[in-house]
Amino acid sequence: MTSIIDAIRLASREFLQIDNLEKRVSDLEDIDYSHGETVVASDHGYDGDGEGGDIGEFILKHLDETLILDSAVYSLQSEIDIEPSDADLVIRTTSSDRVRLRIDHDDIDTVFRVGNWGDGISTCVLENLEIDLNGHDAGIGRFFVDDYLDVSDVRLRGRRDRHHQQGDKFSYLSCITSEDGIGVHRRVCLPDGDTWTGDDENGHAMGSLRIHRTSERSSGSTATWPNTGITGSTSGIHRRE
Repeated sequence: MTSIIDAIRLASREFLQIDNLEKRVSDLEDIDYSHGETVVASDHGYDGDGEGGDIGEFILKHLDETLILDSAVYSLQSEIDIEPSDADLVIRTTSSDRVRLRIDHDDIDTVFRVGNWGDGISTCVLENLEIDLNGHDAGIGRFFVDDYLDVSDVRLRGRRDRHHQQGDKFSYLSCITSEDGIGVHRRVCLPDGDTWTGDDENGHAMGSLRIHRTSERSSGSTATWPNTGITGSTSGIHRRE
């Protein structure tokens, strides 16, 4: 009898958690992520033909604004590195096809380096992006976000072979760093796969989509991972709380 009661209690807790998760995701979808002024890349000399300079520098100049990438291909020559702050990073597109950020420099270990362990930025919204390794080795990003993280339809183009252990240790790392923070990762994919070097120290969570809650103050945060996946990865999807 005791085991049956325990099972009922456990099921009740699971249903309560599901209801809470559905409410949080619904709340997330109602949030207006259009911050500040809308800035269109093509209006500033970035025509989306792979020329026009470093799109990474351009993105960093337009934090707290809604940045529209309205063409096909952009050259990325530096990491998009944002220190912990109240900043908002919002990147949207106008095409039904993914907009390609083509890595054009060996010094890029990961494309987005947002916040750091335990301290995030306020909001990060990315949609409809394809990170093109272009013969280099890099991860999509490390995301440490306090309030709202929404990454949709983002994928890595090209397989991470980790040449000479270059490139970031994580292909994709997300951390919700506040108690009420919400993270949604929709269709974040590594369709071309990821390989492991055989070195545990440098190879931990290789090819992983990973959620890590960094402190006690983030214990109430919520993250969902619909339709995410990795092809050919030995380490799969890791979640640590």
